[in-house]
Amino acid sequence: MDDKEAVQLIPFNRNAWHAGDGNGAGNRQSIGIEICYSIDNGYSGTKSARYKKAEDNAALYIAHVLKQYGWGIDRLKRHYDWSRKDCHTKCTLLIAIKRLDVRCNDI
Repeated sequence: MDDKEAVQLIPFNRNAWHAGDGNGAGNRQSIGIEICYSIDNGYSGTKSARYKKAEDNAALYIAHVLKQYGWGIDRLKRHYDWSRKDCHTKCTLLIAIKRLDVRCNDI
């Protein structure tokens, strides 16, 4: 996901090595959605305009997927939830759950 578009690389019914948990449930039973940009200056840095737009696009796409499958926001997980590792790009790759409540109404 970036500031312009979403590109699906792996069909939802296939496994991918995206969660950092080896042969665990994260890689085997979850959908990975990644933002192409890192938050500028690390965790506490300023977010660039293109990062904010990519984050907004990801939130809207995630809300669409949740609605499509009849899932609640409780289904969202971060890399950390699967592997207990911080994201290697120094950003939270899944979107702030608070904003998804609003986004679900936009679809």
